[in-house]
Amino acid sequence: MTIPVRSNTVWSPATAPGLVLDFDTGAGVTLVTGKVSQWVDQSANALVASQSTDANRPTFSAAPLSIIGSDASRLDIAGMSAPTSATIFVVCSTPSPEPGNGAYLISGAAGGFGIIESFVGPGVFEWLNGADRYAFNVSGSGKHLLAVTQVNGGALNLYYDGALVSGSPHTAGVTLKSFQSFFNIIGGTTGGYTGSIMQTLVFNRILGADELSRATAALKARWGTP
Repeated sequence: MTIPVRSNTVWSPATAPGLVLDFDTGAGVTLVTGKVSQWVDQSANALVASQSTDANRPTFSAAPLSIIGSDASRLDIAGMSAPTSATIFVVCSTPSPEPGNGAYLISGAAGGFGIIESFVGPGVFEWLNGADRYAFNVSGSGKHLLAVTQVNGGALNLYYDGALVSGSPHTAGVTLKSFQSFFNIIGGTTGGYTGSIMQTLVFNRILGADELSRATAALKARWGTP
């Protein structure tokens, strides 16, 4: 199933209700000798992802615009509240060659949450939220768009480049977690995600079908994803 584009209305995260997180490589990035020490969320919450240790900082690329992870990099996020329902978008690139199993693009507070590359083998992404685990094949390196909608104890839909790759059934009682880091498991110093992130959006609601299609089209157009 592919999300149809049903409206020509221009979509922007800044004007969409319920935006609680917007990490965008086009704004809020602080560099120290070419490495990212701080990345400020562009939503009204202005959360900060940071790394004080130089050896654990990811690098920044202006062309293409992105933050690039390494085996040891990690940006820690403080202050995000866990939503009870959410729509999440992540524009990222998959690394080539693949990292080792368990490289987290995003990891969550108190464990039990992550968007993981190669957890079950090369060329595979996994969405993990408690007992909800969905793995799907990815189409190699290059920019791609993940989109997830999930409700606490309720339905899950996971899209990759606009196509539905996983949906209900879900595990009753599963609750969403807050984001706690980019590129690595909290507390870890090796095995990080070696691809890159362009933008991450979180809304505290489920976007309707038309808005989801417009958001997908807008993000694809901006970042040049498939």
